[in-house]
Amino acid sequence: VVLINEAAPATQSWQLIESMEANVRPRPPCGPDQAPREKTDFYMPAVISMTSVGDSATGVFFPLGQKVSRPFHNLRKYPHPNELGIKDQAGMYTKTTALTEAFVSHIIDVDSSSAAKGAVSAGCRVVLASDIAGARYKIIERPGARNLTPYWVMQLPRAIVPDHSTIFGAQFRSLIVDLVQVRRQFDPTPYIRK
Repeated sequence: VVLINEAAPATQSWQLIESMEANVRPRPPCGPDQAPREKTDFYMPAVISMTSVGDSATGVFFPLGQKVSRPFHNLRKYPHPNELGIKDQAGMYTKTTALTEAFVSHIIDVDSSSAAKGAVSAGCRVVLASDIAGARYKIIERPGARNLTPYWVMQLPRAIVPDHSTIFGAQFRSLIVDLVQVRRQFDPTPYIRK
Protein backbone atom coordinates (compact mmCIF):
# COMPACT_ATOMS: atom_id res chain seq x y z
CA VAL A 1 0.00 0.00 0.00
CA VAL A 2 1.43 3.39 -0.98
CA LEU A 3 -0.03 6.55 0.52
CA ILE A 4 1.04 9.70 -1.31
CA ASN A 5 0.65 13.18 0.21
CA GLU A 6 -1.37 11.57 2.98
CA ALA A 7 -3.76 14.17 4.45
CA ALA A 8 -4.59 12.54 7.78
CA PRO A 9 -3.25 13.23 11.27
CA ALA A 10 -0.28 11.18 12.39
CA THR A 11 -2.37 10.01 15.37
CA GLN A 12 -4.10 7.60 12.99
CA SER A 13 -0.81 6.21 11.71
CA TRP A 14 0.51 5.87 15.24
CA GLN A 15 -2.19 3.32 16.02
CA LEU A 16 -1.03 1.12 13.13
CA ILE A 17 2.66 1.57 13.96
CA GLU A 18 2.00 0.75 17.62
CA SER A 19 0.17 -2.42 16.58
CA MET A 20 3.02 -3.42 14.25
CA GLU A 21 5.57 -2.83 17.01
CA ALA A 22 3.65 -5.24 19.20
CA ASN A 23 3.12 -7.94 16.58
CA VAL A 24 5.76 -7.76 13.81
CA ARG A 25 9.50 -8.37 14.05
CA PRO A 26 11.20 -4.98 13.57
CA ARG A 27 14.08 -4.43 11.21
CA PRO A 28 17.37 -3.90 13.04
CA PRO A 29 18.29 -0.24 13.54
CA CYS A 30 21.11 1.25 11.53
CA GLY A 31 23.57 3.96 12.31
CA PRO A 32 27.12 4.51 13.48
CA ASP A 33 26.55 2.84 16.88
CA GLN A 34 24.74 -0.24 15.55
CA ALA A 35 26.18 -3.68 14.93
CA PRO A 36 26.59 -4.71 11.27
CA ARG A 37 23.76 -6.82 9.88
CA GLU A 38 23.80 -9.94 7.80
CA LYS A 39 23.28 -9.45 4.08
CA THR A 40 20.29 -11.76 4.27
CA ASP A 41 18.49 -9.41 6.67
CA PHE A 42 16.08 -7.78 4.26
CA TYR A 43 12.84 -6.13 5.26
CA MET A 44 10.09 -4.99 2.92
CA PRO A 45 7.23 -2.62 3.71
CA ALA A 46 3.55 -3.36 4.13
CA VAL A 47 2.63 0.35 3.93
CA ILE A 48 4.63 3.26 2.52
CA SER A 49 3.67 6.85 3.29
CA MET A 50 5.39 9.48 1.13
CA THR A 51 4.75 13.21 1.19
CA SER A 52 6.40 15.82 -0.99
CA VAL A 53 8.43 18.45 0.83
CA GLY A 54 6.71 20.90 -1.56
CA ASP A 55 3.22 19.87 -0.46
CA SER A 56 1.84 23.06 1.14
CA ALA A 57 -1.64 21.53 1.53
CA THR A 58 -0.39 19.02 4.13
CA GLY A 59 2.60 21.07 5.28
CA VAL A 60 0.89 24.43 5.90
CA PHE A 61 -2.89 24.30 5.52
CA PHE A 62 -3.50 20.93 7.20
CA PRO A 63 -1.82 22.00 10.49
CA LEU A 64 -3.80 25.28 10.45
CA GLY A 65 -7.09 23.41 10.06
CA GLN A 66 -6.15 20.93 12.76
CA LYS A 67 -5.25 23.75 15.17
CA VAL A 68 -8.71 25.26 14.66
CA SER A 69 -10.36 21.94 15.56
CA ARG A 70 -7.88 21.14 18.35
CA PRO A 71 -9.98 22.57 21.25
CA PHE A 72 -12.78 20.13 20.38
CA HIS A 73 -10.59 17.06 20.91
CA ASN A 74 -9.30 15.53 24.11
CA LEU A 75 -5.67 14.63 23.37
CA ARG A 76 -3.48 12.88 25.94
CA LYS A 77 -0.06 13.62 27.29
CA TYR A 78 1.94 10.44 27.85
CA PRO A 79 3.49 9.80 31.27
CA HIS A 80 6.63 8.74 29.37
CA PRO A 81 7.54 9.31 25.70
CA ASN A 82 6.18 6.58 23.43
CA GLU A 83 8.40 4.29 21.33
CA LEU A 84 8.96 7.07 18.79
CA GLY A 85 9.95 9.55 21.51
CA ILE A 86 6.68 11.52 21.27
CA LYS A 87 5.40 13.01 24.54
CA ASP A 88 1.80 13.83 23.64
CA GLN A 89 -0.89 13.35 21.02
CA ALA A 90 -1.20 17.06 20.16
CA GLY A 91 1.93 17.06 17.96
CA MET A 92 0.68 14.01 16.09
CA TYR A 93 -2.79 15.51 15.69
CA THR A 94 -1.61 18.71 14.01
CA LYS A 95 0.80 17.10 11.52
CA THR A 96 0.59 14.39 8.90
CA THR A 97 2.59 11.19 9.18
CA ALA A 98 5.47 11.94 6.79
CA LEU A 99 5.80 15.49 8.12
CA THR A 100 6.15 14.25 11.71
CA GLU A 101 9.90 13.75 11.99
CA ALA A 102 9.66 10.96 14.59
CA PHE A 103 7.75 8.76 12.11
CA VAL A 104 10.28 9.06 9.24
CA SER A 105 11.96 5.70 8.69
CA HIS A 106 13.68 6.15 5.30
CA ILE A 107 15.41 8.81 3.26
CA ILE A 108 14.80 9.32 -0.44
CA ASP A 109 17.26 11.68 -2.09
CA VAL A 110 19.81 11.94 -4.87
CA ASP A 111 22.76 9.68 -4.15
CA SER A 112 25.16 12.66 -4.09
CA SER A 113 23.28 14.44 -1.25
CA SER A 114 24.81 14.69 2.21
CA ALA A 115 21.79 12.87 3.71
CA ALA A 116 22.17 9.89 1.35
CA LYS A 117 25.95 9.74 1.74
CA GLY A 118 25.66 10.01 5.53
CA ALA A 119 23.09 7.19 5.71
CA VAL A 120 25.22 4.89 3.55
CA SER A 121 28.40 5.65 5.51
CA ALA A 122 26.47 4.95 8.75
CA GLY A 123 25.82 1.42 7.53
CA CYS A 124 22.17 1.87 6.60
CA ARG A 125 20.82 -0.29 3.79
CA VAL A 126 20.06 1.08 0.34
CA VAL A 127 16.67 -0.38 -0.52
CA LEU A 128 16.29 1.05 -4.01
CA ALA A 129 18.35 2.94 -6.57
CA SER A 130 16.26 4.59 -9.27
CA ASP A 131 17.27 6.79 -12.19
CA ILE A 132 14.67 9.55 -12.35
CA ALA A 133 14.82 12.65 -14.54
CA GLY A 134 18.54 12.32 -15.14
CA ALA A 135 19.52 11.77 -11.50
CA ARG A 136 20.09 8.67 -9.38
CA TYR A 137 17.76 8.61 -6.37
CA LYS A 138 18.09 6.18 -3.51
CA ILE A 139 15.74 5.00 -0.80
CA ILE A 140 17.90 4.34 2.25
CA GLU A 141 17.08 3.39 5.81
CA ARG A 142 17.29 6.47 8.02
CA PRO A 143 20.11 6.40 10.58
CA GLY A 144 18.77 6.45 14.12
CA ALA A 145 15.13 6.02 13.03
CA ARG A 146 12.83 4.83 15.79
CA ASN A 147 10.14 3.64 13.41
CA LEU A 148 11.49 0.19 12.51
CA THR A 149 8.14 -1.27 11.46
CA PRO A 150 6.96 -2.29 7.98
CA TYR A 151 5.16 1.10 7.86
CA TRP A 152 7.81 3.03 5.93
CA VAL A 153 7.60 6.82 6.06
CA MET A 154 9.61 9.23 3.92
CA GLN A 155 9.61 12.72 2.46
CA LEU A 156 9.76 13.02 -1.31
CA PRO A 157 11.94 15.60 -3.05
CA ARG A 158 10.15 18.20 -5.19
CA ALA A 159 11.87 16.78 -8.28
CA ILE A 160 9.76 13.61 -7.94
CA VAL A 161 6.49 15.13 -6.65
CA PRO A 162 6.48 18.94 -6.78
CA ASP A 163 3.32 19.69 -4.75
CA HIS A 164 0.03 18.31 -3.44
CA SER A 165 -1.78 17.92 -6.76
CA THR A 166 0.99 17.19 -9.29
CA ILE A 167 1.55 13.60 -8.24
CA PHE A 168 1.37 11.06 -11.03
CA GLY A 169 4.02 12.52 -13.30
CA ALA A 170 6.67 10.47 -15.07
CA GLN A 171 9.11 10.78 -12.14
CA PHE A 172 6.68 9.38 -9.56
CA ARG A 173 5.50 6.63 -11.90
CA SER A 174 9.12 5.55 -12.42
CA LEU A 175 9.62 5.38 -8.66
CA ILE A 176 6.47 3.29 -8.16
CA VAL A 177 7.44 0.86 -10.96
CA ASP A 178 10.85 0.41 -9.35
CA LEU A 179 9.27 -0.19 -5.94
CA VAL A 180 7.06 -2.90 -7.41
CA GLN A 181 10.09 -4.53 -9.05
CA VAL A 182 12.18 -4.52 -5.88
CA ARG A 183 9.24 -6.03 -3.97
CA ARG A 184 9.11 -8.93 -6.45
CA GLN A 185 12.82 -9.60 -6.26
CA PHE A 186 13.03 -10.75 -2.58
CA ASP A 187 16.75 -10.17 -2.61
CA PRO A 188 18.97 -8.37 -0.09
CA THR A 189 20.77 -6.43 -2.83
CA PRO A 190 19.25 -3.09 -3.85
CA TYR A 191 17.23 -3.17 -7.05
CA ILE A 192 18.67 -0.99 -9.82
CA ARG A 193 16.46 -0.31 -12.81
CA LYS A 194 18.18 -1.11 -16.11
